Amino acid sequence: MCCLLFLLTAFQVLPLTNSSSWLSPCFQVGGAPSSLSYGPGQGGSLQVSATYRLAPWGLSRRSADAIKVRIIHNVFLDKVVVTVSAIASKKLPPLPRVGVRMRCAGVFDTVEWFGRGPHECYPDRKSSARFGRYISSVHDMHIPYIVPSENGGRADVSWAVLSHREADVISMKCCQEGHLQFNKGVLRPQVRNHTAISKVPGLIISIPHNSNAQVSVQKHAIESLEQASHTHELEELTDGGDGSLHLHVDHLHMGLGGDDSWTPSVHPNFIILPGSEWSWSLTLAPIQSDYDANALHNKLQEIE
Repeated sequence: MCCLLFLLTAFQVLPLTNSSSWLSPCFQVGGAPSSLSYGPGQGGSLQVSATYRLAPWGLSRRSADAIKVRIIHNVFLDKVVVTVSAIASKKLPPLPRVGVRMRCAGVFDTVEWFGRGPHECYPDRKSSARFGRYISSVHDMHIPYIVPSENGGRADVSWAVLSHREADVISMKCCQEGHLQFNKGVLRPQVRNHTAISKVPGLIISIPHNSNAQVSVQKHAIESLEQASHTHELEELTDGGDGSLHLHVDHLHMGLGGDDSWTPSVHPNFIILPGSEWSWSLTLAPIQSDYDANALHNKLQEIE
């Protein structure tokens, strides 16, 4: 298993107070971006574009052995479209995963998805997982392996919904105008002239129909999973102490291997080799209590 972890922390979704927006984009990928711009986008959106250079531990981000990443957020009043492109140097080892990581409000306790399930499955371990529409508690998404590690993934996901059993836990604020403030690696929309506040029970993550995703939802950050040597130690790690959930939406995920018990033995077609350019997108939108996830997914992807 290679030691390079390629995760793009694209944004945070946080519970609202009277003075915050329903979405707080957070760019914390290897420090501050090498370039940052924002302005009018397509369809009347606010477009935020950030470019990063990632490098393995011990190397400068200016190194030729880096990963170049560009993240574009098109922020609408009712949704956010995120487009990511990345290219990794051929000198790097195979990558475990290529995708985005989001910190989500800890009030979410339920996950619904359309994809493979109901159990944990990965690209090379999914034959027994049937396509369907599934629902699970966030707690049950975690697999308590004796030695904590990546777990709970669901393969070939078209959409996923994070929600709370009790509605009206998150507010969405609409605004007529606003500005962006970049402070300590966090890009936050500062809104003015609020015109409406509507209660929404959750969030949908919609993947384009031509590109399914590997999705997992965890109470523990991957750094905590790596730090803990036993399951009981996870409860002692605070993961920042804010009670956030950690949502991974991976465009690519390497196989787990395990044909035998003493070597990784990942088959070549399940290894992510650097050198190619990857591009993918996803859409985030708040959901109402009477939502139809399939219909909303199709609407977000502009499918009749």
